[in-house]
Amino acid sequence: MLLRYEVTILFSGEWTSKKESQVSMLSSKYRFPLFDDLLYGALSPFSSSNSCEAFLLEEEPHLRVEMEADAGIYALTYPKPLNLKCSFYYNRLPGETVSYCNDLREHFTTLTDPDIRAYLKLTILDRHLKTALIKTGELLREYKLSTADFLAPAPGADIEKISNSYIFHLLKICLAKAYLEVQSILEPRPAKQVDETYLYTALTGEIPPVKIWLRKRKFNKPGNQASPPKPAEKKTELAPEEKSPTVTEKTYTLSEISKMGYGSERTLRRRLADKEINGFKNGSKWLVEKSELDRYIAYLKAKTKTHNK
Repeated sequence: MLLRYEVTILFSGEWTSKKESQVSMLSSKYRFPLFDDLLYGALSPFSSSNSCEAFLLEEEPHLRVEMEADAGIYALTYPKPLNLKCSFYYNRLPGETVSYCNDLREHFTTLTDPDIRAYLKLTILDRHLKTALIKTGELLREYKLSTADFLAPAPGADIEKISNSYIFHLLKICLAKAYLEVQSILEPRPAKQVDETYLYTALTGEIPPVKIWLRKRKFNKPGNQASPPKPAEKKTELAPEEKSPTVTEKTYTLSEISKMGYGSERTLRRRLADKEINGFKNGSKWLVEKSELDRYIAYLKAKTKTHNK
């Protein structure tokens, strides 16, 4: 969704002359998905409601979130989940990361104004993603979470610590992928670009040598020149409705559905665009009726059972 901003730019680097531009998803919409929930909210692996035992005692397994095609340059490699708790985060984090990167890639490739691109680089890359990596590194050091915990667990090791190490190192790698993907679009100068090793040593505070988890894809062109992939196929725009239909049953916002564990708001908007779930607009908010949400959940469960056969 595009938001209109009045942007003022100084030739000295400050904002001076007013210039109307299209800047999309600024502030919260540019935030890395699930980061705040993982560190401070309902998805925190340290919460008792997200313990290994809690996942074992759940009557219904968590639904697998289907990952969309990755339009990015960097492929993520990571060990398979160790248990149900690790599976839950493994099935969500990479998928949300790919969706986040695809959305940004699609949007940024339409932006040609160098001032807007420079501002977005400062906001997303130099501030948000860099800060997220630093905070993740601080947490890894505070709780002494090492890759050795899950790559070579000691006999009798605490399963919660093993699982939390697995999850937060996965978060670290997903943040690194997001950083490198955004950098590849907004920072075209190779001399100014950083690599995965730099992110782990300079930002998350790891001692070299560090393990590399991201593999740069090769895209062949005549002359064996590598080129980035095309942006993900453009999504169907959702036309706002003039009037909301008469509501006769309980409705849910995308935020409420997301908190139930059925994908991020970004993912749900794509599902609406693809007609996998039906909703309507009430002002600027999308609403989904209970009967439609029940149908969508049943559809996801059937899809999951088919996938697991």
